[in-house]
Amino acid sequence: MWIVAERGFVSIVQKPWDKRQGTLTVRARCREDLEAFLGSKVGIEMDDAADYRFRCTRPAEDVADWMAFHVRQIDYPNFKDAVQKRQGADRAALYTTVWSTLQRLQALDEAYPDLGALLDEAAHTSWPKRKARKARKARKSRRLTSR
Repeated sequence: MWIVAERGFVSIVQKPWDKRQGTLTVRARCREDLEAFLGSKVGIEMDDAADYRFRCTRPAEDVADWMAFHVRQIDYPNFKDAVQKRQGADRAALYTTVWSTLQRLQALDEAYPDLGALLDEAAHTSWPKRKARKARKARKSRRLTSR
């Protein structure tokens, strides 16, 4: 799960070891973002070779409580303005780029109203089934064009 908030950006995932331990891995590209969400005393690890350089593992319940706390702290009528006020113009500009990119989803939805159903079908169809269906369609197409 990506959390893009006025205090920073984090990614929350459940690694295989997290599942066994009832924990979640919270990751960030900037230490300050992770500290803004979890505090500086949570045992943040740094790995320059990792996709997300900063991370920590926390009990899933703690992460849920942390998310609820931050939701209750929302005090702004406009997200992008709050980012600029709390983190500055550079971060606000970066978040605006993310906003613009994700706005394309709305345009896609308007242009292709059935896209959601198609994506749902694709997500619920296993790869071998999709591959077999594609192969059958290709064979049928070849038969029709060879006539």
